[in-house]
Amino acid sequence: MACRSGGGILLDLNNLDVSAKNFGFDAHAGLAELLAAATGQFQLAGHTEVDGCLIDTHGSLVRAEVCALYDAACQRYGMKPTLIEWTPTCHSGYSSTLSARYSSSSSRPGATAPRTW
Repeated sequence: MACRSGGGILLDLNNLDVSAKNFGFDAHAGLAELLAAATGQFQLAGHTEVDGCLIDTHGSLVRAEVCALYDAACQRYGMKPTLIEWTPTCHSGYSSTLSARYSSSSSRPGATAPRTW
């Protein structure tokens, strides 16, 4: 769709890392599956761990794993504009709420995390 529309994708590398760890796939393999021509910008951020689940809160510094993905993305796609997002004070209590919602929704077969936040 991005190629047909002429738009570019904001590739959120922290989200890729968080999803890979929470759902058990290799983030670098996931990166290799994305279409290079569609990627217009990268986003880096930090995440929070709550009860073994990673939450994409942007509430910490960019982790080493995300930096490694960024290096790999730059190798694969070339240098792109990059946004680093860090909002440590906006998420007080937020990650606990998300973790509770995620845990309750993911316990049902075929369920996905709710998108009410």
